[in-house]
Amino acid sequence: MLTASAAATRRAWRWRPRFSRARDQRFGHIGGPESGSSDRERFAGLQDRLRRAGLAQVGTERADSSFEGGGRAALALLARGRVGALICANDVKARGALTTARRAFGLRVPEDIPILGFEDIETAFRPCLWLTSARNPSEEMAEQILQSRLDHIAEPTAPGKVVHMCPRFGERETH
Repeated sequence: MLTASAAATRRAWRWRPRFSRARDQRFGHIGGPESGSSDRERFAGLQDRLRRAGLAQVGTERADSSFEGGGRAALALLARGRVGALICANDVKARGALTTARRAFGLRVPEDIPILGFEDIETAFRPCLWLTSARNPSEEMAEQILQSRLDHIAEPTAPGKVVHMCPRFGERETH
């Protein structure tokens, strides 16, 4: 199993120095289903990073991995009025949150509210979006998967292993 571990995710969140204003230090989190292991590990890494930096998380909303799910979750968090920044479990949710922040609340990103995604999918770096996001190391993951299969072929009864990969941070315009 390959995953971005809590420790690796903590290292990926290197944006803290840019969040210096008081309002930026009240984070809302848009996560996925609690049953998802990747989301749990990303959330654990985020929680640890916020705690170490002395920052507050003011709410979490769970959503499916869709644009609409991210928009609905952002609507719920932003309606509370205390959120100064949004951190999303993936870039599709972040796109929905970004659209909701702009259209439903008239917020400017990142001037009024920074928004960060995770996965650094292709649409994250299109000029109309320029989403700040953490990227999973896909090539390294593919190499690890191939090696795992070769190891299994060589020793079919050997136990499987968990490999934790460290995401990379793609800083753009939304934070």
